[in-house]
Amino acid sequence: PDCDIYVLIIDESFGTEYEGTNTQLNGKSVTWAEVEVALREKKNICAFVRQEVWLEKSIYSLNKDNGIDIVPYYAKDIRVFDFIEYIATRSQDNWIDQFKDSVELKGIIENRLNNIASMQT
Repeated sequence: PDCDIYVLIIDESFGTEYEGTNTQLNGKSVTWAEVEVALREKKNICAFVRQEVWLEKSIYSLNKDNGIDIVPYYAKDIRVFDFIEYIATRSQDNWIDQFKDSVELKGIIENRLNNIASMQT
C-alpha cells in the first residue's frame, strides 16, 4: 500500500502460493495477492511479461478452447496463464508490455515510468 506504482514482472514461474488469512486469495500466488492490494489501493500497475510466455499463453488458450490439453514449454505452471488473463481483462491497468530479456525489460520499464511521470506533472 505504500508504493506509488506497482511494477509487475511475469515470467515462467507462477510463484509461491498465498498462505494468508484472505480466503479469496487461496490458490493464487503471493504476487497475485500483491496485485489485488495494488488494485484495491488504486495504484498504477505496470505489467511486463516475457515474450515467450505471452505467446505461449495464446497457444495454450486456443488449444484449451478446442478441448486440447498441452504441456507448456516455457511456463512452468499453467496458472501463470490465468494470472496473465486476469491482468489483461481488467477494465483498467490492463496494458501488458512484452520483453525478450532483462536489457530490453529495463528500457521498457524506464520508458513506461517516464511516461507516467510526465502525465502526472
